[in-house]
Amino acid sequence: MTAPIIESPPEPTRPATRWSRLLGSAAALHLQQWQAQRAERLLADVFGYHAVQIGQPETDWLQANRMPHRWRARAECDPLPSLASPPGAGPRHDLEMDTRAWPWSAASLDLVVLPHTLEWCADAHLCLREVERVLMPGGRVLIAGLQPWRWWSRKAQRHPEGREGLQPIALGRLRDWLRLLDFEVEALSLGGWMPPLGSPAALQRLAWMDRWGPHALPGLQGHYLLLATKRVAGMHWLPGLRREGVPSRRLRAVPAAGSQSLLSPASTLTKNPS
Repeated sequence: MTAPIIESPPEPTRPATRWSRLLGSAAALHLQQWQAQRAERLLADVFGYHAVQIGQPETDWLQANRMPHRWRARAECDPLPSLASPPGAGPRHDLEMDTRAWPWSAASLDLVVLPHTLEWCADAHLCLREVERVLMPGGRVLIAGLQPWRWWSRKAQRHPEGREGLQPIALGRLRDWLRLLDFEVEALSLGGWMPPLGSPAALQRLAWMDRWGPHALPGLQGHYLLLATKRVAGMHWLPGLRREGVPSRRLRAVPAAGSQSLLSPASTLTKNPS
């Protein structure tokens, strides 16, 4: 009599993320890996004390950063966890917030990460104004986005979820918004020249398009990562310059009462001898 075969319990399936529903599993994984590698390079040497990631809490974008205080926030534009999933199975986040009114005081954060948050939030302008308000002078913001009218954004917007809420922001328009808020673009990573195909093997075969895209087809990238620094204008003392005193009108000498200068101009005229 043969021994019964003991079947191992099936492994729990990971819940589908927003990008896996919009782009497919293979393209979403490729996008996530590309962004993780670039974000690690850009954020590894950003120093400070307080950093926050707004949106997409299922991915830890601050993992490579070394700040002592790091938080992940779920924004109002992030999808709610499924009711069928067990408690605690969803992405871990430290707080929930509205992107139009942030709970931090002015000039209190050193780093803000927005992983596609501007494309899904209710008001991208108000979100950027809040970023400028909470960042300290010299603070940095990392923004991830899709270029409109490209393969990646068009495929994401074919899905009903993307057609209703996704609003891609062009890289040129984003740079204009940041310039108006006194941000200076420090670093820029571009990718997504190949189409978001559904097969990992097909994506691997077309990897040469991302290598040659910046040289052959500049400006036709599908997604980007942008790191900007908040600049505050101030007064700086230039050494080596001599300070010269400027006479003040209030310090001029006042003539004494009864002096010739206080007399009437007519009295100063000499009379003709009779």
